[in-house]
Formats: sequence, C-alpha cells, structure tokens
Amino acid sequence: MRITTLASVVIPCLGFSASSIAAAEDVMIVSASGYEKKLTNAAASVSVISQEELQSSQYHDLAEALRSVEGVDVESGTGKTGGLEISIRGMPASYTLILIDGVRQGGSSDVTPNGFSAMNTGFMPPLAAIERIEVIRGPMSTLYGSDAMGGVVNIITRKNADKWLSSVNAGLNLQESNKWGNSSQFNFWSSGPLVDDSVSLQVRGSTQQRQGSSVTSLSDTAATRIPYPTESQNYNLGARLDWKASEQDVLWFDMDTTRQRYDNRDGQLGSLTGGYDRTLRYERNKISAGYDHTFTFGTWKSYLNWNETENKGRELVRSVLKRDKWGLAGQPRELKESNLILNSCSPGDPIVTLTAGKDVLTDWLYCIRFMKEKDSKYGGYSGEHPTKFL
Repeated sequence: MRITTLASVVIPCLGFSASSIAAAEDVMIVSASGYEKKLTNAAASVSVISQEELQSSQYHDLAEALRSVEGVDVESGTGKTGGLEISIRGMPASYTLILIDGVRQGGSSDVTPNGFSAMNTGFMPPLAAIERIEVIRGPMSTLYGSDAMGGVVNIITRKNADKWLSSVNAGLNLQESNKWGNSSQFNFWSSGPLVDDSVSLQVRGSTQQRQGSSVTSLSDTAATRIPYPTESQNYNLGARLDWKASEQDVLWFDMDTTRQRYDNRDGQLGSLTGGYDRTLRYERNKISAGYDHTFTFGTWKSYLNWNETENKGRELVRSVLKRDKWGLAGQPRELKESNLILNSCSPGDPIVTLTAGKDVLTDWLYCIRFMKEKDSKYGGYSGEHPTKFL
C-alpha cells in the first residue's frame, strides 16, 4: 500500500533567510580531514547537503534527509520503531558514525540490539540550526574510530549569530487511509548575542508525534516490517553558549537531551512475554565543552564530551541468563552506555613538513584523543573500557 500525504502545514521561518548555495570549489568541509579545507581538495568521497536543499524537502529524521545522497542507502532496512537505517556503501548501519559539529551522538549498537538501531537516528537539530550536512562515503576509522568503517554523517550547525534570529516550523501529515497513523512535528530555534561581539546563546528544540498503524504486514503471504508501526513521541531540547574571548579564542558549552517513547501494548515491537515491556523508551543526555584557537594556518579544536544513552523497557529472558539466574527472568534488563571523550586536534604548521617515501606532506593533522566507556547490557553485567590513543 502506498502512503499518500494529503496535507502539509508549515509555519514559515521568522526572521530567517537562507544563504545561497556556493559553487563546489568554494565549499569548505571539516569532516574528511578534521579541519577545514575545500571540498574539491578532500581526500575522500564527500557529499554536502546545503540548508537550501534541506528546506526544499520534508523529513521526519536524519535518514530521510539523506535519502538522495549518492552511495547512501536508507531503503534497505527499516528499524522496529519504523525509522530508516543509514547504510553507506553496503556496510551495516552500525558502521555509520553520526556526528554533530564533529562530536559523536547516541550510543553504540550494543545499546539498541535486535533491530532498534534507528533510535540513534531519530533526532536531528531544527532545520534553521543546520548550516550543512557533510556525508563521507567510505572508511574513516583512522580519524574517527571503528564506528566509522562505513562512513560518517556530520551535521554542522550555525554559530555566533551577530543578531537575534528565530525560527518556528510545524508540519502535519495526514494519511489517505485510517489504517496508517498521522504524524505531526514542531521545532524551534533561536540564536543571538548576549554581549555584542563576545557572548552568544543558542536554544533549540523539537517534538514529533506519530499515531500507530493497524497494518501488521505489507504482504498478504509473508510477515514484513512496516514503517511507522506504533504510536510514538520524540522530544529534543538543547542549548549552546559561546564566548569569543579574543579574535583567535572561542570557548563554548553545549547541553542536549533527547527522549523517545514507543507504545508496545499490542506487542508490535516485541513480544510481551519475550523480553519487552508495554512501553519502550530511549533516553540520551549529552554535555560538551570546548575551546577553539585559530592560528594563521588553521584552527586547533579541543572538546570534552560526556554522553549517556539508555534503552528502557527491555526485560531479561532465560536465553541470556545462566541456569542459576533463571529466576531473574522478567526483571528489567539494563541497556545503558556512557562515554567520556577528550579530543584535541590541530592542523600541522605548513612550515613543518613530513616525508613519506618520495612524497612531502605539508597538509597534516595532529590529534590526541582519550575515551572512557562504561556500559551495562544485561542484568548484573557491566564493564568499563578505557581507550587511549594518539
């Protein structure tokens, strides 16, 4: 059955004007090398989605915004919650790393097992807050770690507005058949200076409401997963404070929280007797602080990021318990992960050259990273995984 959108209601942006799309040779990106450089000079396959391109289409989540990007497949997999999964060049969705301003978002696939990885892509900053989206197709493990074996999606947001700008958007999708649930969304963004040429503030938020569907399968002969199978609510709220201490130095602080709720009263997402509660929840809290210093040859960027992700509503089943623990079956199963990441990267001074065989390298990057991960995936099981690398 084809889902048809019959109505769409949009409140225009207030006090907002989109910038024109720059020519490819003038587009600057940061994801491919860790520092700003021209798109045409990037040593990777990179696509850039401008804000004007995002404005021209309606989307519910990040995966829908990437639907038209070459080498990105969001149609091959639909998560149990109805969200589309992001696969780059045929790699599993778990190998696509999602970043916002270079900072990783959400938890690993271990926190969302059994077809729930779309929970990690069910959030996105409001449209007016996005400057562009950079998509790297291909392995970027050297720069970003093993989570980026398939590729990287980096959402670059607008910063340091010199005057107050605000945006409010609302949308409503009505389905042709009452077998399919209607959906609505609302988001806002506001940014401006608190102190001229020094301190600026950004606040943002969004909510998505979706009705459930009475359709259980798209096929009359086989069970198939359908999009948007159950009632859901998705909330996101965040704020960022920037302090421009000098022309070369900027300090910033960012907080963000996400809440997702999915109805499972009829076992649409998982059997009520097989490890699933009547309501499933996904919660994420993130706090970041950073410092940027601009040299004549580039910008040294450092940040400290704490990220906690929890998947609630799962229960312990015998298959994951030892025999002497079978009595715990039916108890809440904890799926929780927290990360503490320290990252500091600086482009190399072009005066200092490196040699590799016959090649002389004047375009290089030096990074120091530290990550400490703590997770709990089963009842009574937890682990800490400190990782240090240069």
